[in-house]
Amino acid sequence: MNILLSTWSLQLGGTEVMVSNLASELAKRGHRVIVFVESNPRGASLHKKMARLPGITLRSLHTVPILNFVAWKVNALSAALGGPTHIHKMCTNGFFAFCVWWYRIDVIHSHSAYADHLRMAKFSPAKKVVFTDHNEIAYWAQQPNFSLQPFLRQVSTIVSVSYAGKKWLTEEASLLTAPVEVIYNGVAKATQTAGYAARAALGIGSDAFVFGMVGRASRQKGWHLAVEAFLSFQTRTKRTTHLILVGVTKAFLRQNGLSITETNIHLVEETPLVGDYIEAMDVGLAPSCYYEGLPTTVIEYLLANKPVIASELGGIPEIVHAPSGTCGQLLPLTAEKEPRSVDLAEAMERYVLNEALYAQHSQAASQATLRFRMETCVDQYCSLYNRLIHA
Repeated sequence: MNILLSTWSLQLGGTEVMVSNLASELAKRGHRVIVFVESNPRGASLHKKMARLPGITLRSLHTVPILNFVAWKVNALSAALGGPTHIHKMCTNGFFAFCVWWYRIDVIHSHSAYADHLRMAKFSPAKKVVFTDHNEIAYWAQQPNFSLQPFLRQVSTIVSVSYAGKKWLTEEASLLTAPVEVIYNGVAKATQTAGYAARAALGIGSDAFVFGMVGRASRQKGWHLAVEAFLSFQTRTKRTTHLILVGVTKAFLRQNGLSITETNIHLVEETPLVGDYIEAMDVGLAPSCYYEGLPTTVIEYLLANKPVIASELGGIPEIVHAPSGTCGQLLPLTAEKEPRSVDLAEAMERYVLNEALYAQHSQAASQATLRFRMETCVDQYCSLYNRLIHA
């Protein structure tokens, strides 16, 4: 099959990692894979990895420098003359359509409704389009003067990454016409590391209890709650504790009202060595706010046998309350759909003080991830693609 995967960017994030892993596995199975990126992929965290993968073609208007340059110049000239300011976007959409034609695409698989919501309306309903909803429909439904309907009308099948997401789509999103299926995100298990090197690099002793968090620099991920809870909790324990934050900078935290001076809070900017830092942790944190799909990082914590403390949001309860046993603690949400830092602090304290609880959740962690194997995920997507093509 010729498959086009569409995404907004290749920055380090759950959706982008999922697209990268899916593209890699599809290519290994002999499919021709085109990854179309809306923003500039060069310099992004996953760009080098994607560019090296055999069988994958990376496309963006930015990968055609002359066309990209001319599009921006015409865009600037039009804006200066009081004309349209979306010329570059129009050129991107045109290049997308060209790629669909040139590579004889059988299935378009979108992972970004925001990137694709206008250009998809240009295709006839006969074109097979799969949209994986990483809780994006719920987010944009709350935004005024914005509609995904032109895009959703062209979608053949919507894939929700959790049963909680499917329930919301079928009950709340009443304008949907496409069928909704559930396919859990697949996560590729990273090469196992001991985590000692990461601890040593950060000056953390082997006897310390380490909490950690990985994610993109967005307030929605709850970084401020992690810091507030850790600062509150550590004053109540005699145990040496540390907090590792992977994916943020001091500047970002300052913008969110946090000034980090403590030597036991470690900031690590975007890095391809995420697995090393997860191995260095004892517990993974995911205190997300407002909305969440099926966070890849939560599954990655569990793959490394690390219990999690996470918001009771989206598909997270489906991860934590696994058939094989509970492997973490869930944080209740306020009316504003935010967890409270006091609840997070108490959950952190429970793991430090209750060794039996920690051992029980650690033991259940890896077993809980069997539902999220990359091979199972790709099997289900290939089955869906084939059904659509031969319908």
